Formats: sequence, C-alpha cells, structure tokens
Amino acid sequence: MNRTDGGHPTDEVLLAVAHGEHAGAAEAEAHLASCAICAGRLAALANDDHEVAALLGAIDHPVPSVAFEPVRRARALRRGLLTTAATAGLAVAAAALVPSSPLHQLIVGRPTPASSADTAAVPPTVAAGATPAQPIPLASGIAVPPSPGELLVVFGHDPDSGVIEVGRATTGDIAFRSRGGRTGYQVETDRIVIDNQAPAETYYIDVPPGSHRLLVESGDRVLLRWPDDSARRAAPGGTALARVPLRRAADHGP
Repeated sequence: MNRTDGGHPTDEVLLAVAHGEHAGAAEAEAHLASCAICAGRLAALANDDHEVAALLGAIDHPVPSVAFEPVRRARALRRGLLTTAATAGLAVAAAALVPSSPLHQLIVGRPTPASSADTAAVPPTVAAGATPAQPIPLASGIAVPPSPGELLVVFGHDPDSGVIEVGRATTGDIAFRSRGGRTGYQVETDRIVIDNQAPAETYYIDVPPGSHRLLVESGDRVLLRWPDDSARRAAPGGTALARVPLRRAADHGP
C-alpha cells in the first residue's frame, strides 16, 4: 500500500477507499480504524469529490442537435464546439476551486505569470502635478492724443482691488490697457471713462515724455495726479514710473 513518510495512506489510496475500489482497501480500512487523522482526511476527500461531481452535474447538458443543411450545419457545429469548450473550461475551474484537488495544488504551488518580480518592474503610477497657471494676457486698449489741458480719467465703478501702473509710452499718445477682467473705455473730450464692471488686476496708463497732466478719480477719491504724484507714487526697481494700489486703505489714500 502507498504510504506517506509518516506511515499514513496517501490521498490516492484514500480516494480509492472512497470510490469503493478494493486494491489495498483492506489494509487502508484497518489503518483508518485506528487513525483519527486519516479518517478526517478521508471525510474531507470524499466531501471534495462530492462537490466536484455536483458542479460537473450542474453544467452537464446535451449538445444541441445539428441540422444537415450546409449553412445551418456549419453554424450549429460552431455553437456545439463553443459549448463543449465552455463546458470543459467550467469543469477545470470547478476542479481548481477544490483545495485538495491535484489541479488546485498544482496552481497554488507554482508562481503565477505576474510574479512579484514582474510587478516590481512596473513603475508606480505617478500623479500628474497641477498644470501651472498660465499668465493672464494683456488686453488690448486705446490710445488718445494728449490733452492741451488736463486729461480726466474716471473709473465707472469704484475699485477696491488691483493697481494702476503708469509707464512710459513709446509713441506720442497716451495709452490705456489692462490685464485680467474685462475693461472698456469711453472717450470724451478731455475725459476717459474706464468701464471696470469686471475688475482687472492691473490698469496700465502709458504717458509720453513731457508735462502732460492726468487726473485719475473714482467716486469721491482722487487716485492719482500726474505728474504731481510722480515722486510719492514712484515704483523703484521696476519698469513702472508710478504704482497706485486701488484698495481702500488709510495708508494708501491720495
């Protein structure tokens, strides 16, 4: 009789006892009478054998009949082959689910194709960083000739954020532009109205060389007198001639 290293019957012998096969059954049955371990093994093997038989019985069904017309015969034959392949696949899967089956032990005892070494070779997914914010483009504006007197610049809506930057114009005109928001301009005689209903971050006023006078107001606030405030509003270290914050704060009053 086949025995393990510990002197117990092998699984094959116990399965032969469970199936009623007589080769070596008498000796195995004598051993089972005095070995509780092997009696438990026999019960587990018999239960697994019963489960496999039940699974195979559940998927067992007759192959559909095949007609003899050429086209229908080819289609039915193909369906029959697919059914047979599916049945075989399910039977293998059912056997693999039983822990004590040789197929299950073969699968568990061998590494799967996606081994730990293969997995380690795949670089981890790196979360993409946030897309850097694009710089806000400089909006197109207007250019007007200098006024013989003082040019009045009025904000249509009293701003509480953003800045005015006064720069040097490259032409003989006074240029108005903005960055961010939506800004419109209404040109009148000696007067410019800035429509800042959608506030901008920066309002640019570029003045040509000379003693051109500007007065920038918003509501009851005088924001800038040019060139009178050029020294007080100077912006050292930058390209702007002057810089005027628009927020309402006591230390930024005119």
